Amino acid sequence: MAETPARGTILLVEDEEGVRAVLAELLTGLGFTVLEAGNGVEAVDIATRQAGAIDLVVTDMVMPEMSGQELGRTLAQKWPDLRILYMSAFASNIYSPSALANALADFISKPFGLDDFLAKVRGLMEAPPRRRADAPVSAPPPRPV
Repeated sequence: MAETPARGTILLVEDEEGVRAVLAELLTGLGFTVLEAGNGVEAVDIATRQAGAIDLVVTDMVMPEMSGQELGRTLAQKWPDLRILYMSAFASNIYSPSALANALADFISKPFGLDDFLAKVRGLMEAPPRRRADAPVSAPPPRPV
């Protein structure tokens, strides 16, 4: 039985062109709409200009100009329930596992198999949005007196 085509919009942020091209082709081939950015600054610009919803951000963590973690915090200020998949070969050397567990929506370590990557993407796309630990929390409305 054939799998149902994927739906949704993914913002793919990766500074290595070859990696970005392979992942974009894979995701597009499955039916996702893929918006591509070469760095975090470009990703913020794309997200701000995007007319429709972005369902998932897939971002490298180590990039010039803006790290993936900084990108996640920046996007969470406007969209606190945004799902984010962080990926890196270096994150375990830069960030402690407890920081990753507390601050990030999800993480996959490079190099990864395409099946593992797709499992993470599908899992996040199918899961209900959840507030990230580093997202700002709005104050409840004042109670009437």
